[in-house]
Amino acid sequence: MISQAIFAYADFACNFGSGPGSRPLMPKSFFTKRYRIFREQLQQARVQAGLSQEDLAKKIGWDQTYVSKIERGVRRVDIVELVAICEVIGIDPGDFVKQVYWKFR
Repeated sequence: MISQAIFAYADFACNFGSGPGSRPLMPKSFFTKRYRIFREQLQQARVQAGLSQEDLAKKIGWDQTYVSKIERGVRRVDIVELVAICEVIGIDPGDFVKQVYWKFR
């Protein structure tokens, strides 16, 4: 029941206002330019911290394949996961988000 509500909301958010001449509020694809930039910045921060995917995964309690899926765009990152990643990498999550935001421009 809850998952149906989530999917219904996601479909609504993706298609809201999508009549002639308007565009969806939220793109359906993981592979948008902005999400690619986010993933690249996340990977770059990990590498600059001197961590392999396996190192990062172990410190958080994940499997290495989980980090790989995030960096390849197969799996999205939620805010709780982003904070955990930033803590392990040693960067402030707010600063990271600001940095990514400026790359969008």
